Amino acid sequence: MPKDMENNALNSFKDACQTLRESKKLASHMKKHFDSFYGRNWQCIVGRDFGR
Repeated sequence: MPKDMENNALNSFKDACQTLRESKKLASHMKKHFDSFYGRNWQCIVGRDFGR
């Protein structure tokens, strides 16, 4: 992922964490954000147990 895209994702996620607490809502927000900036078909998974 290019650095500018990574920074965009981190900033958007930090902002979303101020108002959203549920993993499902955070993932939905990030998917919509990336779809609007970089085109459709993004997937986002947020959660404590992902990858375990």
